[in-house]
Amino acid sequence: MKKDTTYLVMKVHTAYAVLLDNSGRYIKAANKGYQTGDTVRDIVPLIYPSDRAEKRRQIIRLTAGLAACICLGAFGVYEYQYLYVPYGTMQMQINPLIEMTLSRSGRVLDLQGLNADGEVLAESYDYKGESAEKAASGLADLAVQMEFLKDGGQIGILADSESSKWTSQTEHSVAGALNEHLRSESVTVEILTGTIDLDTGDGQFLQDPQSVTIPIPGAQDEEPAAPEQPVQESPAPSTPVQPQQPASPSGGSGDSGYNAEGDSGYDTSGDSGYSGDD
Repeated sequence: MKKDTTYLVMKVHTAYAVLLDNSGRYIKAANKGYQTGDTVRDIVPLIYPSDRAEKRRQIIRLTAGLAACICLGAFGVYEYQYLYVPYGTMQMQINPLIEMTLSRSGRVLDLQGLNADGEVLAESYDYKGESAEKAASGLADLAVQMEFLKDGGQIGILADSESSKWTSQTEHSVAGALNEHLRSESVTVEILTGTIDLDTGDGQFLQDPQSVTIPIPGAQDEEPAAPEQPVQESPAPSTPVQPQQPASPSGGSGDSGYNAEGDSGYDTSGDSGYSGDD
């Protein structure tokens, strides 16, 4: 049950009175004809401009605190995603093939081997809390100890993400860290970025493309058909052209007028020997 608040009139002025409540607080209230020593319940407290300013300051402080909480919450969500949410992957090939799952900050979230040697190497390395650069250097050291990596060898680095900028930055950052670390260990290794060769299973990598012939089922029992010979067309035999005989003069007996010596019957004057009556 709520306790009723009573006020004791301590001092009276023309416009207001000073009251003391039952909690020991002094309050200025409008003078409603009070007399010193009166005990009243319903009062009209006086509100001064300074009180309004203090109330505004309280509201501003409350609003600022709320905005700060919202900003901290948003920053916390972004920071969590930046550090702990998978953003991309990076494969590291020594001969063991290792794949790291990375956050946007480059923190290693998961590590797994993609071939038999890679599984052995991944199970032997504790990556928790490490960056991609530190994990790559540690894996290179472990590969040297396990004789997977020797002086003059190669390490391939291939990053993958939706962001090409992040991919390029990760590859170059890890490659630079590996170069510096292995140089300090007096190990000469070639670092290749942006490429990973396929493992053939016997420790050798496919450097050149290979072709594979796949037989068709049932085609082995059939006799191979003999290749068709091209048909050559023989040219048609040419018919010799017979020389044409000179036509006999019309109206005669068919004699051309030539004698056995080939004389045409014309004399030296060009007369044919025919008379005008003919």
